[in-house]
Amino acid sequence: MHPRRLPLLSATTSLDFTLANLRARMPPGFNVGDVIVGDWRLDDVHYDGPDGVRFEIVDGRGGAYSVLVSPRGTGGDATLRASPHFDVSFHFDPRREPPERDRDADRAVARIADAVASTDAPDTPWRFARPAPPLTNVRLSSPFGETDREFNLSVESPCHSRCLFCSIRTEEVRVDLDEGYHQGLLREVARGRALGATVLRLNGIDPLSYPRVVDLLAAGSAAGYSAAVVFTTGLPLADPDLAARVVSAMPPRRRFHLPIYGASPATHDPLVGRPGAFELLLRAIDNLLARVSPDDIEVTTVLMRQNLADLPAVDALLRARGLVLNAHMPYPKDNRDTHAFDACAPSFTDAVATLHAASPPVVVREAPPCVLLRHELATGVPSRSRLNPHQWAPVGRVYEADTYLLSDQRRRVDAAPAIRCPSADDCALAHACTQHVYRAYADLHGLDEFVAVTADELSQAPEVLSPTSM
Repeated sequence: MHPRRLPLLSATTSLDFTLANLRARMPPGFNVGDVIVGDWRLDDVHYDGPDGVRFEIVDGRGGAYSVLVSPRGTGGDATLRASPHFDVSFHFDPRREPPERDRDADRAVARIADAVASTDAPDTPWRFARPAPPLTNVRLSSPFGETDREFNLSVESPCHSRCLFCSIRTEEVRVDLDEGYHQGLLREVARGRALGATVLRLNGIDPLSYPRVVDLLAAGSAAGYSAAVVFTTGLPLADPDLAARVVSAMPPRRRFHLPIYGASPATHDPLVGRPGAFELLLRAIDNLLARVSPDDIEVTTVLMRQNLADLPAVDALLRARGLVLNAHMPYPKDNRDTHAFDACAPSFTDAVATLHAASPPVVVREAPPCVLLRHELATGVPSRSRLNPHQWAPVGRVYEADTYLLSDQRRRVDAAPAIRCPSADDCALAHACTQHVYRAYADLHGLDEFVAVTADELSQAPEVLSPTSM
C-alpha cells in the first residue's frame, strides 16, 4: 500500500522536509520492496545526515546504487536533477557496483530522481531540518559540583545485549582491544586531566566489559581525578569480585549509571534481548549497594511503548532498595537507521497519561509543557517535571555543554535532527520549551500534540506555570 499522495502546498504553509512528507507527495511505486525498473528494486529509504533522504536500490545480484535528496546547492558534481529546492544526486559504493552498469540501473535512478523532483515547485514551502539549537540557555553542571569538569572517555567494549531501542547495535563496531588500544586510553586519561577535568566519565558500549577497566580506573585515580562516573549495563557487576575491584579503583567520589527496563524478567529480558539479564542486573545492584551509598547509583530507564505500564512497578522495586528511577524518552540517534526509535518510542501524550497518573508519578522529563499543561488541566494530576532542565536540553545532547570534554575516541557529537515546533510563535509557554521536535518523532507520531497554549488556558493553571514565576 503506497502513501497517499498529497497536493503541493501554497507558500503560505510551511512544509517540513521529512521522509514522511516527501514520500506522501511522490507518485505510487516507491515503497521498500517495489520494483523500480527491471531487476532493480527499492531496498531502503532513510535519512542521511541532518537534511538529506537517501533511496537505496539493489539488483538482487549484489549491485547497489543510491539517490540522495538534499537542499539545493549541496549535490555537487553528482547532481542528476535540480528542482527549485532540491538537488537529487547519484551515488554508488565501488564495492557493490555491478561489473557492467546496465541501462535498467540508469532508468531506475532516473525514475526516482524524476519522482522526487515532481514533489517540488518554486512556491512549495519546503523547510529543511537542522540539528537542535546550541545549548546557549542552560549550563548543565556536573552532578558532583558546579566547578567540576567531566572528561568523557568512550571505551568501545561490547555490551552483549540487543536492546530494542538502541541504534548502536545496528552499527558495526570493530575495535581491537589490544595493548595499543589500552595505551591510547591511558594517554586520553592523562590528557583529560591535563585539560583540567576533575571527573573521569567512562562510557561507550559497556566499559565494564573491557578486560582492563580496573587498570583504567586506577590510572584515573593516580592521575588526580577526584571523581569517576561509569555508564554500564550493570551486568558485569553481577560478579562480586569485579564489583569490589571496580569500586576500590575509583576515586572517593563516584557514580554508577545502570539501566532497567522492566520489573520482571518477562518485561526486561526481551527488551534487552538477553535471557537472564534481569536477575543479573538485580544481583549487580545488590553487589553495588553492599559497597557504595544509594546516592552513588543512578538507575535509568527508556520509556517504550512496550514497558510504560510496567514502569510504576520498576519505580517501586527501586524505592525498596533506596534508589530513584530516572526515566527518559528514546533518543533518535543521527544515523541511517531510525527503525530502533520507531519500534518503541511512545507519544508524549501516552507516556504522560500513563506515568504521571502513577502514585508516586514517574516523571516524563522531556515532555513539552503544552502536553503537560493539558494533561494537568484535564486530570488535575500535577505535572512535576514541567520545569525540568531536560526540557531546555533534550536528552542525548549533554556533550554539547561546556561542562564536558570529549576524548579523541569521541570527536563527533550525535545531535539528532530536529524541526521547529509549528506552534512555537503563538504558544504562551514557548519560553519554557525547546521549541523543537526531533524529526524522527514527528515522522512517527506527527505534530498534532504540539498545539499552542493560549493565555486563557494558562490562566487556569497553577501559579507555577505563569511566566513571571519561571
